[in-house]
Amino acid sequence: MKLPPSLRCALASVAAIFTLGPAIWLLQDQEGAEAANHARLAVAETAAQPGRERPGITSRACPARGPVAIFDEGAGLASWQTIGGCGAGASTGSGGGVKWIGRNVRGGLFHVECQANYTDVSDGYNIAGTTLLTADVTSRWNLGVSVPYLYKYMVDPFRVDVDLANKGPGDITFLVTRRFGEIFDWSVTLAAGIATGTHEVEYLMQLLPQDRQLGLGKETASLTIDHTIDNLWGPIVLGWNANWRGGENHLKSYRAPSSSLYGYLSYLLGPFAPAFGVTATGFLGRDRDAGAEQALPRVSLAANLSLEWATDWVAVLVGASVPYDFAVASNTIRQHNRVGFPTFAVGFAFAPF
Repeated sequence: MKLPPSLRCALASVAAIFTLGPAIWLLQDQEGAEAANHARLAVAETAAQPGRERPGITSRACPARGPVAIFDEGAGLASWQTIGGCGAGASTGSGGGVKWIGRNVRGGLFHVECQANYTDVSDGYNIAGTTLLTADVTSRWNLGVSVPYLYKYMVDPFRVDVDLANKGPGDITFLVTRRFGEIFDWSVTLAAGIATGTHEVEYLMQLLPQDRQLGLGKETASLTIDHTIDNLWGPIVLGWNANWRGGENHLKSYRAPSSSLYGYLSYLLGPFAPAFGVTATGFLGRDRDAGAEQALPRVSLAANLSLEWATDWVAVLVGASVPYDFAVASNTIRQHNRVGFPTFAVGFAFAPF
C-alpha cells in the first residue's frame, strides 16, 4: 500500500527521533571522558473549480494577467554543520544563503533549529519552513534529520484568473557529520534526501511546473566540507558543497547538479553576532520542466547578511540573501545576467533536555 506523502513524512520523522534518541543516550556515557577533555576548548556547535479542491492546493480568484514566467528559486535543500571553536554553529541550506554563524546554543541531548525562508519570485512567492534536528552520537560523530514544509504561491499560472498555492511537506534529508582536527575545526557532512515531496500535482488536468512542485520524485544527495577559523573577535567559516539535486524523473523534468564555494565571518558583540557571507554556486546544465529548458543561471553569486542573538539555551536569527545570476538563458530566451530573487529568513534554535 502506497502511503500519502504527508504520512510518509511524519513516519520518517518519528522514526528518526526514536532511532537517534536511544543510540545517543547509550553512547554519551562511553564518550563522557573524551567530551570532557574537549570541553575546555569551548567547542560549540488556492486552486480548484468551485466545490472541487485537489490535495495540497488552495486557490482564490485574481484579476486577469498576462503570461507568467516560471523560474527556479534555488539549488534545493542540502545541509551542512560546522562544529569548531568559539561559537561555531550549525545550519541547513544549499551551501549558501542565510546561515547560523554566531554562538548558537549549547548543551542538550538534541539540537533543534527551525528556519523559515521567504523568496519573492516573478509569478508569486515561496515559503520554506525547515526543522533541523541533530544530536551528537560521540564527540566527533553527529546525526541529523531535516524536515521541510513548503508553501508555493502562484499568480494565475494557467491564465484562467485563478491563483494557486501548492503546500505540504518537502523531501526529508538525513545527515551524518564527522568532525576532524584537535579542536574539531574541520567537518564533513554527507546528506541523503528521500522523495517525500509530491511531484505530480495538477490543476485543470495540467501539471504544475517542476519548480512549483514540492519535490522531484527522486532521491537527492550532497557532500559538504567546512573549515572553521577561530578568532578572538569571532569565527570565519569556509566551505565547499556538491549537490546532486535528483537528476531526471519519469516526467522528463530535470534538476541539474550544483556545487558551491562559500565564506562567512561573524563578529561577536555580547549576545549578538552579525555575520556576512558570500556564496558562489555553479550548475552543471540547466533545469528542464517536462523536457523544456528553463531560463535559469549557470552561475550565481550571492551576498548574505544576518544577525543572531543567542543565550546558552535559545537563539534567534534574522537575515537576507541577494544573488546575482550569470548566463541566464533557455532555448527561447537569449543569454543575459540579472539580479536574482532575494530571500529573507528568520529562525530560532534551542537545545532541549
